Amino acid sequence: MESTFAEIIACEIGKCAFNVEGKCHTLAINVGDKEPRCDTFLSAIKKGGKPDLTACVGACTIARCRFNDSFECISNVSPLPTVYCQPAMQK
Repeated sequence: MESTFAEIIACEIGKCAFNVEGKCHTLAINVGDKEPRCDTFLSAIKKGGKPDLTACVGACTIARCRFNDSFECISNVSPLPTVYCQPAMQK
């Protein structure tokens, strides 16, 4: 099965080491915590990541998200998080 990763097109966490000019420059983030949000935040004086990378969502621990398949994000919907993290649809 071919997988498509959800690309992160903007980051609003200005103090994160991976945020450079509103873009996330790490290979992938984890979505988690009690609410669907980036769980990869890193506070550091020096900026990190690679300037030529655009981050994607990898692991997701939000079980109620309809795009969560075995704790992997199967969404290719952008932007995140407003569209990506949604509760599962009622049956």
